[in-house]
Amino acid sequence: MNRPLILTLTLLACLVLPGCAAVIVGGAVSGASAIHDRRTAGSIVEDQSIEIQASDRLHENGGPGRGNHIKSISYNQIVLLAGEVEEESDRDRAEEIVSDIPKVRRVVNELSLRPRTGAYTRSRDSLLTAQVKSSFLGMNEIDGFDSARVKVVSVRGIVYLMGMLTETEAQAAAERASRVRGVRKVVKVFEVISRD
Repeated sequence: MNRPLILTLTLLACLVLPGCAAVIVGGAVSGASAIHDRRTAGSIVEDQSIEIQASDRLHENGGPGRGNHIKSISYNQIVLLAGEVEEESDRDRAEEIVSDIPKVRRVVNELSLRPRTGAYTRSRDSLLTAQVKSSFLGMNEIDGFDSARVKVVSVRGIVYLMGMLTETEAQAAAERASRVRGVRKVVKVFEVISRD
């Protein structure tokens, strides 16, 4: 896949994904997405801090992130590790490193032992993430459902769903995501709450 097409797909994904625009304009907490979020503003900032620390620690001084593909996403201080590592020791070390970051409550280690994916697969995953997010729009059958409350991460066609949702919302989101073409599997990393 050529570079202009990859950039176009990435920008398309950023237009659909809440929070992506904040990264483009300097990492500020987006007011529009924060309004819909069930996390506190402090928790949102804490998640951003955890993600930065995780990336730094995983890639510094020969850490397990070097030469591997590791995504670390934090939502309400629950961190998802997804991607590919070539050694079991890198998988274990990545979890240990992230678990040691202050305020991390739990680590969900979904790292696979396999060679890292290339740009084509990652751009397809970005497009898949955008398609799953757009599939949530108009889910009127679930009272109070807000698609901005669901964080979607795709790796090799596996879709990880994060957020603070009720059991009904979580089940509906997972079901809807599973029907999107190209989704191989849906993994729920939700924090289930009672109605707010």
